[in-house]
Amino acid sequence: MIISYRFLFLLLINLSIASVVSGQQSATINNITKNKAPGNFVFNEAIVIITDSKLYIPGETIYCSFFSIERELSIISSLSSVVYVELLSQNKEIVAQVKASMHQGIGEARIRIPGDLDSDYYYLRAYSNYMKNFGPDFFGVKRLAVVNPF
Repeated sequence: MIISYRFLFLLLINLSIASVVSGQQSATINNITKNKAPGNFVFNEAIVIITDSKLYIPGETIYCSFFSIERELSIISSLSSVVYVELLSQNKEIVAQVKASMHQGIGEARIRIPGDLDSDYYYLRAYSNYMKNFGPDFFGVKRLAVVNPF
């Protein structure tokens, strides 16, 4: 009999915690959408870039994966299905670029580093067509080092 009371007690605690947590999550989403005037909700997409390394040699291939999130809600976004990935110099000149696809907010790309690059820091930038409406400040960027041993 004691075991069944303990079981019921633990079950009630778990159910109450689950209802509080789910209530907080829905309240947060409701607050975000309620605080916006009708028609003024802007879907701010952000792209997070993950690379296989931070240091490369000219001629190597950068393997990267990325995912798209909605900034305010912090959830995976499937708004865009195409991502543009560019390798930029310090002067913001495009050194290499590829076009990659995303499926349900997740994608991957390979971008080859040109063999004649000098040793320097370069930037891997990813953005969707939708993100171009808000300018380059909203693009996903990751700093990479390229070392030319020759």
